[in-house]
Amino acid sequence: MLISLPCISLMQRYLWFSALLFAWLLLIKVAEASDAESDPYLWLEDAHGARALAWVEGENAKTLAVLEKDQRFTELYDEALAIALAFGSVLSFVSMWMASQVGETAALRLHATELLMLLGTAIVLLVEPPVQVETDRSAAADHLSLQQPQLLDNR
Repeated sequence: MLISLPCISLMQRYLWFSALLFAWLLLIKVAEASDAESDPYLWLEDAHGARALAWVEGENAKTLAVLEKDQRFTELYDEALAIALAFGSVLSFVSMWMASQVGETAALRLHATELLMLLGTAIVLLVEPPVQVETDRSAAADHLSLQQPQLLDNR
C-alpha cells in the first residue's frame, strides 16, 4: 500500500514557507523583548556606554584595593609583566622574521618598532625595578586564618 501526499502547488508551498518564516521572526522579536525586560544587566552589553564604563572602573578599583593588600601582589605583578613582555617580544620577533621572508617592508618596520619598544621597556624595568616593601612573614601569618595557611608560601 502506497501513501501519496496531496499535491501542493508551488504557490501554496510559497505561502506556507512565508508563514513559517514570519512566525519564526515574530518569535525571535518576542524573545528579544522578553530578554530586555527580564535582564537587569542588559546595559552592560553596551561596552562603550558611560554607565558600563563607570561600573567597570568601580569594580576594578574594588579588586585592586583587595589585591594591593596582599603582600605577594607586587611580586606576582612583576612576574606577570615579565611574562607578558617576553611573550610580546617573541611574537614581535617572529612577526618581523615572517614579514622579512615575504618582503613586507611596512610590516617589517612595524614589528621592528614593537620589538624595540618591548625590549626598551624590559631594560627600564631591569635598571629601575619597582620599589618593593619588605614584610615580616611572621606578621603576615598572623593575618591569615587557620583554614588558609597555604596562602603564605603559595607561588
